[in-house]
Amino acid sequence: MFILVVLDYIPSGAFKDCSNLIAINIPENVTYLGDEAFSDCEVLTSVSLGSDYSVGRFKSAFPYNQIINVHLDDSVTSIADNAFKGCSELASINIPASVVYIEDGAFTGCGSLKTVSLGNDYSVGRFKSAFSYMQITNVHLGDSVTSIGNSAFSGCMSLTSISIPNSVTFIGDNAFFGCSDSIYESYEGVYYLGNEGERYHAVIKVESNDQTSYTIFGNAAVIAGGAFRGCYSLTSVNIPSTIVSIGDYAFSACTSLQSIDIPNSITSIEDYVFSGCSKLTSIYIPESVTSIGDYAFFGCNSLSSLDIPDSVTSIGNYTFAGCGSLTSIIIPDSVTSIGDFAFSSCANLNFLAIHGNVERIGNYAFQGCVSLETVMYNSNNDPGANSEGVFSNCNSLSSCVDVPYTYASETFCGQCIKREHDPNQPDVAITLSSAFNVMIAIACIAVANLI
Repeated sequence: MFILVVLDYIPSGAFKDCSNLIAINIPENVTYLGDEAFSDCEVLTSVSLGSDYSVGRFKSAFPYNQIINVHLDDSVTSIADNAFKGCSELASINIPASVVYIEDGAFTGCGSLKTVSLGNDYSVGRFKSAFSYMQITNVHLGDSVTSIGNSAFSGCMSLTSISIPNSVTFIGDNAFFGCSDSIYESYEGVYYLGNEGERYHAVIKVESNDQTSYTIFGNAAVIAGGAFRGCYSLTSVNIPSTIVSIGDYAFSACTSLQSIDIPNSITSIEDYVFSGCSKLTSIYIPESVTSIGDYAFFGCNSLSSLDIPDSVTSIGNYTFAGCGSLTSIIIPDSVTSIGDFAFSSCANLNFLAIHGNVERIGNYAFQGCVSLETVMYNSNNDPGANSEGVFSNCNSLSSCVDVPYTYASETFCGQCIKREHDPNQPDVAITLSSAFNVMIAIACIAVANLI
């Protein structure tokens, strides 16, 4: 057995290709293992990480070895990308409660690994692709696991038993892709995973993607990423108020979906959730939502009305890009960030009002909004000063952007500006702030008439 007693770190590739190394004990003073530190040690069969190993960063540290036994002490906090990838002889591993993060592909290709146990206080549970394409038959998730990452157990075709505790509040895209349908509970055309007390805790996928409607079990808490993706006949779905998260791609490419109400139990609209829903005309976003992710409504070219509540603080990249039926947008005070290409190619967008707390408008955020004629902004700083092409190819934007009298810059996102009159002058009939209120009132009336 080779024992390290002095170093507090092991550099990248330090023992790579050490063909005679059969065992190693890494003591408590070591807090960092470099990339591929023990990669391709062909006869390495045993690894022990010391009791005060507090960082646990060992990206690709042990891949493609003949490791049979791994001992992780209670102070290991994370397992990095590809840490044990391709360790085909590793048959079991107990991940202690101290571990809060398992990164991409940590155990991918460990073909002999049959059982995985995650400690009862495993509080983060983000393990994207961590156990994909393995021969796992049983998985035990402790009562404090909160999330399961994208592709975490994808391709685990031998998996026969898994219990999802009620503590899990997020399941990523393709988390159980390729697993046997026998692990699921079925209810009215929808497959679920849960536990002994709550069998229908999480919506994982549908039995068939050709139904026009689905009923989600009333006590379900999670809609997994990709759960309804590609349900081309789906026109409506009722999401119960018990749902606390909707994963990436959950309703992506539901090309017949026309409207949907998001319950006020949801705090974030994840990436790609409704992307490609080409017939979606309206969406209700509750005031509980604080962020709208990348590509969330990308390509929803029938979406004609949009009410962003004043709880939303960030709008991601390409979030509403290609929503060609939108004609007006009001960005509320709460929003501080608008991502790159966020509203690009909204071809019929005519009116844009941006309230005053936006700190950044991303590159090409409104590129190609060829019908945009009016832009109003009511704060003092230019949030697009360091961004490129915010209004590029907005060929109808011939007038300058309306800004407050106190606006500090000479341009707004590269566009010319038109300041409101000095409010101290007695002949001013209406200020920009009043104009904002008028426009919002008009928008509210228009929405009321549609109801």
